[in-house]
Amino acid sequence: MMGWTPEVFNPVPRELGWPECRYYVPWLFANECHAACPYCMIGPEPTKYMPRQWSDVQAIRAWEQFYDDYGSAVLVFGGREPGHQLPLVGRILKHHYGTVVTNFTFDSQVLYRTCEPFRLILNPSFHARLWHKDIEPFLAKALDVRKHGYRVPVVSMACWPPDFPLIPGWKAEAERVGIGVNVHPLYNVEYQGRRLPDGYTDEERAQMAQWVGSCYDDRLGMAKERRIACAAGHAAGAVNADGRFVRCVQTLEPMGDFMGGEHVRFWDEPRPCDVEHCWCTNMNGYHIMEAV
Repeated sequence: MMGWTPEVFNPVPRELGWPECRYYVPWLFANECHAACPYCMIGPEPTKYMPRQWSDVQAIRAWEQFYDDYGSAVLVFGGREPGHQLPLVGRILKHHYGTVVTNFTFDSQVLYRTCEPFRLILNPSFHARLWHKDIEPFLAKALDVRKHGYRVPVVSMACWPPDFPLIPGWKAEAERVGIGVNVHPLYNVEYQGRRLPDGYTDEERAQMAQWVGSCYDDRLGMAKERRIACAAGHAAGAVNADGRFVRCVQTLEPMGDFMGGEHVRFWDEPRPCDVEHCWCTNMNGYHIMEAV
């Protein structure tokens, strides 16, 4: 058996440089994005992801209560576009640490005013249509953010078939300035009547093999191991857009009304998971695997 072990209770905070944090919690809080990317798994319309059922005040109180119960956690600020709501992110980071998954269209000055660099890692995604397919200004912004003390270890690029001819050049430019690149297959997205990732052609998969890491084998149906259990719910959890604390954002197994003031109670041990393909690579470190 491979993957998560009790000896390394929470691998992700260690990898990110915050070993004092016991729990890892993605939070789908951002409910607005104007990018309208055609491959967005939430939907391509530039509208609200979900009407908010909680206020900023409730969120701040809920995360303060979590801190009182468990100390600092590592959060993943996600959803639509978290960069539109950096002041709230900054308030939560008074007690916690986090990564922001962003399309990088936010005002950098707002970031510098509201979020302390040592508490935040930025994971920007290069959505070519937002930058007129020119990666240079995108990378210039990443380098400026780095100069202000923030970590920007990698940029992400989506395997959207029309962009395949341009991906090698974009990847080379990012690597030239010292920024890693995470090229990832799409999930639950339709292109020309094909549902990706299963619908990628053999030719497209051959191209992707040059860019895509093994961490996406499960998503692509190429895994050499099978997941028999997962420590999500035990060493990690998630807060869904509606304010409920859940096991993870894919299974949505309920663990309490987080924004309603309920205390989170983590499970005593990992449990089986019947999801066929886990699309969240952040959770790879929590899987308990065996060879197939």
